[in-house]
Amino acid sequence: IAKMYFQKTKGTPEGARAAVDTLLRQNEVDVVLGPLFSRTARSAGTVAEEARTLMVAPLATDESVSAGKDYVFQTNPTIRLRGHLMARFASKGLLTKNASIIYEQGSGDSGRLAEGFREEAKQQGLSVPFTLRLNSPRDWSRLPEAIEEDSTITDSLFATTEAFYLPIAGRNASGKIQDALTGLRRLNTDARVLGNSSWHDLTVKKEASQFTATYANDFHVRTKRAEVQRFIRRYRLLTGATPGRLSTPEEQRLAYTGYDVARFLLTTLSPSSIRLRPADLRSASLYEGLGMKIDFEEGNVNRAMFFHRYRNNRIELLR
Repeated sequence: IAKMYFQKTKGTPEGARAAVDTLLRQNEVDVVLGPLFSRTARSAGTVAEEARTLMVAPLATDESVSAGKDYVFQTNPTIRLRGHLMARFASKGLLTKNASIIYEQGSGDSGRLAEGFREEAKQQGLSVPFTLRLNSPRDWSRLPEAIEEDSTITDSLFATTEAFYLPIAGRNASGKIQDALTGLRRLNTDARVLGNSSWHDLTVKKEASQFTATYANDFHVRTKRAEVQRFIRRYRLLTGATPGRLSTPEEQRLAYTGYDVARFLLTTLSPSSIRLRPADLRSASLYEGLGMKIDFEEGNVNRAMFFHRYRNNRIELLR
């Protein structure tokens, strides 16, 4: 039997520290689940690490949450790591030999995704013929001109490019993707497009299929699965609404994420008189839940993601 305690963080680093301190001192918990986001998870993690108590942050994506810590884990892959994982999949899963990078400077997490991709490409022996940094969102639709204006990009570098990594993030990402597809069509290239989670479930499936757009995605619910349908029914009985009827995409995701992370912990960790150890999470088998995968074999940040592609005007799950 698992006993759960809830503490409010007040959405502040100070509140998060106080909440974890209470859970550890008064409730003597074995593992802390949360806080949700990086700002508060970073502070809470410091307290958990000092107490040598496992803490799992469900949604935090900042590297500083678990960096240098042994007891703090993140089930949401960090932004830089997502770039690493896409480069690894491009090399090992798609057998791509080279991929150029195009991203928009100062646009959300695009730069960190690009940096992560470049770092892992070097490790994998995946050649990066060129990197193009766009100055403005308008440049996505004018990729031929942007490439021509960059004197470092020669015709031979462009010709050898098998794939383009386009980590598009930030405000109006879907609109930028549509512009990018327009720009790519004007390039008259057959190269594959590689992307990030912003590429998921686009309305322009036909256009994305023209480039077999393939992307890494951290969250994916297949509603036709029997276990998902059972969860939806139970959730409706408990709350009066289904996850899909919640007001925002963030709330919809939280419903599944909370279940998946809690189930991962409950099926991985066994009650014991011995304090739970980080090795217990790192040695756990790959968990495949309702909306996410979890794997800590390589460290304190989850490295399991979904990979999709657009083909024949629809989305296919590759892995």
